[in-house]
Amino acid sequence: MPNPPQLRYPELLATVAAGTVLPAGQVRRVCNRVLLQSAELIQQDEGFTSRVLSFKAITRSDQRRFARLVRRLPPAQ
Repeated sequence: MPNPPQLRYPELLATVAAGTVLPAGQVRRVCNRVLLQSAELIQQDEGFTSRVLSFKAITRSDQRRFARLVRRLPPAQ
């Protein structure tokens, strides 16, 4: 299975801003907070589950931490 294309941070901000009525500064603050919370969960070896996204933190034998996406949002129809 090929890797999905990466979404860069400016693209994430533009996508979220286009789908909401929030001003760009507020979208940036919300995205920053969500990413910081996700990073904290990964550092604490915790996972996350919601209706649209689920990941679990994994520590490899070389002690690097990363998260694996467990479930993706189904494609929009």
